Amino acid sequence: MATGVLAYLAIVAAIFYDSTGPLSPINRLLSSRIALSHSGFTKYGVSIIGQKVKEYGWGGAQGFKNFNVGGQLHQYFMLDSSFVRLLLIYGIVAFLITIVAISYTTLKATQIDNFALVAILLLVALSCLIDQHMLELAYNPFYIAICASIESGSQLKKRVGITL
Repeated sequence: MATGVLAYLAIVAAIFYDSTGPLSPINRLLSSRIALSHSGFTKYGVSIIGQKVKEYGWGGAQGFKNFNVGGQLHQYFMLDSSFVRLLLIYGIVAFLITIVAISYTTLKATQIDNFALVAILLLVALSCLIDQHMLELAYNPFYIAICASIESGSQLKKRVGITL
């Protein structure tokens, strides 16, 4: 449930962010990530199946030019929260499918006492609050568990004769 709760908190914080409100110190601590997410909601809104969102970072040759032209936050706009990014770029449908799949995997892992996977998915969910790599398997290979059949040792022994 932590993934859904954290996604909810990230989205609500971004939608209702106000530079003079109580989230302002947290925004400063998080390098303006909440304010940038709020800008994303303001500029692009939410769609059912996703949309193109133009982001400007400081990586690569173009990012170096953007930084040198105006310095500081000139031409910088990135959706760093994976939850906000998933909702704004990929849409409501992909967002819900992803959150439900992760929650279901965590529930199944809890049922078979695979608390290591549960802990890992919790840490990944916490990481998704401040980084944009949720859907990249190179950064979060543990999401492969969504595609796998999570079985207990006794189920695996019955099916293929392997004992853990």
